Amino acid sequence: MDRITVGLVSLDGQPPAVLGQYDETECWNGWLCPWLDPLAVVTVIDMLNGNPKDDFELEYRYEWQNDGALVLTDCQYEDDDGYEPQVLLPDAHGLYQLGAESWIWSAEADAPSPEPLGVFRSISTRDGEAQRRDGEPYFAMKRLDEGLSTDDEAYAAKLMGRGGELYEVQFGDGVWMLTRVADLVAGTVSPARPAQS
Repeated sequence: MDRITVGLVSLDGQPPAVLGQYDETECWNGWLCPWLDPLAVVTVIDMLNGNPKDDFELEYRYEWQNDGALVLTDCQYEDDDGYEPQVLLPDAHGLYQLGAESWIWSAEADAPSPEPLGVFRSISTRDGEAQRRDGEPYFAMKRLDEGLSTDDEAYAAKLMGRGGELYEVQFGDGVWMLTRVADLVAGTVSPARPAQS
């Protein structure tokens, strides 16, 4: 199969959009059948599961096998007679066709700019995900209000002590991450907020 398009796709038009590869001529009932990397697969399944309190509230359970296969269990039907979990095998590029020919996938119209805004560097944000994404380009960003009082004389010092203003950036796979201005490279941040008098 020639995967003509690489772009953001979403399930039922709901966030999060994830990076997928798809051929617009290979569809199921008019819907895309994208191929996703393992991170995108987990992102989508986690979105479907919401915030369960325990395993009894999950919609889907997944388990990675040593051979790279993904076993996907639909928890709603797992106790039904004859139910078998779906086994997804990776293609030659390590991509999976999650929900192909049964889920409603579409191209994301509000995809981030195809040109990166800058590069993320794990300087101030140091958790495992930040370190894994060190050096990755980001395609969208938004400044977040932390609720700090601008009347406080130590306002600027508090911000700089934390690594600067708080932002949310979106990577090419559609995942958003909280970060500090100190982590954003190449003139990607709007000019500093003027000092409050």
